[in-house]
Amino acid sequence: MALDQYSLCPGGTGKKIKFCCPEMLDDLVAIDKLLEKQQFRACLETLERLETAHSGKECVYAIKTLVLRIMEQWEEAGLAADAFYAAHPTNAVALSEKAIHLIRTTGARSAMPLAQQALASEQLSASLPRIFTMLQYLGMGLWGQHEYLATQAVYTVLLALRPEDPELQATYAKLLQLPGVPAWVKEVRLVKSLKQFSDDAPEMVAFRDAFEKATRVQWVAAAEAFEKLAKESQLAAAWYNLAVLRAWLTQTDAAIEALHQYASLSGVANSGVSSDDAAEAEALALFFGETPLGDEIPMVAWTHDLRDANAVDEALVKSKRLGVIRIDWSQFRTEGNPAPRAGYMIWEHEVPESVTEGVELSTLAARVLGRVLVFGRETDRSARIEVMEVLAPDRTAVMQLLAEELGGLLEAATNEDEVDRVSLAMQILQQGYRLPQNSAPEQVAPCLKAITEKRFYEEWLNHPLGALDGMTPLAAAVKPEFQNRLAAVLLWIEAFVKDANSELDLQAIRSQLGLPQLQPIDPTTLTGPIAELPIMRLERVELAKLGDGELLEALQRLVSVQLTGDVVRYAKEIVSRSSMASQEGTLLAYDQLVRTTEDPTEAAGYLERGRALATHLGRSCGPWDLMELGLRFRMQDANGIMQLVQHIQRHHGREPQIMMALQQILVEAGLIRPDGRPAQMPQAESASGLIMPDGSAPKSADRGGLWTPDGVIPTKPATDAATPPSPADAGGEKKSALWIPD
Repeated sequence: MALDQYSLCPGGTGKKIKFCCPEMLDDLVAIDKLLEKQQFRACLETLERLETAHSGKECVYAIKTLVLRIMEQWEEAGLAADAFYAAHPTNAVALSEKAIHLIRTTGARSAMPLAQQALASEQLSASLPRIFTMLQYLGMGLWGQHEYLATQAVYTVLLALRPEDPELQATYAKLLQLPGVPAWVKEVRLVKSLKQFSDDAPEMVAFRDAFEKATRVQWVAAAEAFEKLAKESQLAAAWYNLAVLRAWLTQTDAAIEALHQYASLSGVANSGVSSDDAAEAEALALFFGETPLGDEIPMVAWTHDLRDANAVDEALVKSKRLGVIRIDWSQFRTEGNPAPRAGYMIWEHEVPESVTEGVELSTLAARVLGRVLVFGRETDRSARIEVMEVLAPDRTAVMQLLAEELGGLLEAATNEDEVDRVSLAMQILQQGYRLPQNSAPEQVAPCLKAITEKRFYEEWLNHPLGALDGMTPLAAAVKPEFQNRLAAVLLWIEAFVKDANSELDLQAIRSQLGLPQLQPIDPTTLTGPIAELPIMRLERVELAKLGDGELLEALQRLVSVQLTGDVVRYAKEIVSRSSMASQEGTLLAYDQLVRTTEDPTEAAGYLERGRALATHLGRSCGPWDLMELGLRFRMQDANGIMQLVQHIQRHHGREPQIMMALQQILVEAGLIRPDGRPAQMPQAESASGLIMPDGSAPKSADRGGLWTPDGVIPTKPATDAATPPSPADAGGEKKSALWIPD
């Protein structure tokens, strides 16, 4: 849209050019054309002339900061932003540019107050494009500073401004799928209303007013209002909302304090805070700490130079307490860093080759204590072994084991250092073990569960936790004032168990600690809809008593945060109901069962039922054909892969998204090049399946969500979920022209 005198001033004043800077109209039109042609140097020269002729004008400042950012002249952009803010400290564009400068120089947390001022500005609507850009930078910066809830809140605002933006949708999906963040943290929301008051009650009026401020992204004002209400009336919902808002504002300590206040109301009559509510609030408070449980133990590493490298190689190969890691070590060679020539796992003790009848399998299992990498002699240093991934409590045992196995072949340890700190609970859940080679497959899982539970009872329950003020769980169990926090700690253990895909009888541990057992939840007794039930409680819901719509709604929530175990349970309930046999939502259940079922034959059964339903509903079966292709790769069915590829090309060749997904699958499998040209095809078919050009089995194409032409089957982002996004083009604004509000 061409600039004229009735266009809004690009400086964020909220006025039309005719009533703001009419004398600059011709220059602004010229600048707009220069920006369209990306003639940024010429644009800056024009702006320098205007600075002299029209000193202090908002539009000159605004355009200059924009151009300098586009040119990535960050130092000059910062100086321009400082000058803009100094001259116009209440201007939303100036506040946004100053915030961007702070995000880049001192961090996103320091920019939050300015961001809030910009969002509360009277010129908000006239400054939205620049505010949007600032929010993109803010979200990226908060992500980089590990402010999860604040990041999520910012991207929620961005999505509200541009709900159809696919990049924002993908970024938000990445946030929900971020590993290491419990599902119940990802679903933190403001409480919307007070059930115990009438609409015209003073408390309800004050609550609605505070909530309205929060929905307008005036988080500072909303927090102040909720704090006043919480302190005056001791309303639990006000304390909770205050905690959430403080988290969004990156006021971590204040958020923790508000959560403690909320949890403390669980013992107060008619407070509305149950023991579950209190435990979940305390668990959220633990999330804000550097380490949630405070059960970290050091992981150490060190080096031994070798007196006789060949003798060491021979001794390591013969050892019964070290096992060869059979991978191609040359792939780890980098410039200036040679690759190890061999690697070994260190086992706690020697493991017999077979299980003796009558001997408990768990007594034979050997815990992995660490790794040893062997390096040959280099020009500037002798041959050596590097010992790594050893927990500090195991250091002495590993030192003794190496001394026994390698005798006088090692020099004294050097370069010993603490390289990491790891959670004892996670270490127990993820610990590797070596079992006898003839261990019966059906005995392995029960064996590992028994070992894990034994270690939890013997080690973790007696380990001091920072979350319990340095007490052990057993010591805290006898102190009533620690019951909520102890229950919160177990919520974290439950999250760890799910993350590690492990097994642990948490109800038994609750009994050991004197905590009440978690009971099944009858959904018919809930005072609100299933959507308001905290997500960690969904696993306790009696599914047979849920309506079809409630069941599907709960499944969608579970899928969004990837709670696989609960997803399977809800999906199986859905596909078992005749009332849902022809519903479109049931496609999601079949999709998830295909993706999560380990047995390819069983997964194929779900796939066929899903494909049949899609066909019945008049939907393309292309997504299901692509999922079947993933199963064929898992089964290493070379002939089936080739036939299915031909089928997809023949029947779905006019579906662009299906063909794009197919191409990506075939590229990752090494069958075609990224440009679509054929790669070297499989040389032969063997009993093991498809043989790739490098002699290896093809990668699985079932990556979970590459094909979604109709939006029914949910997707996962293709990028690394741990990496924060970047503003698309120096902030999302057009580089070629001024944005003028309609």
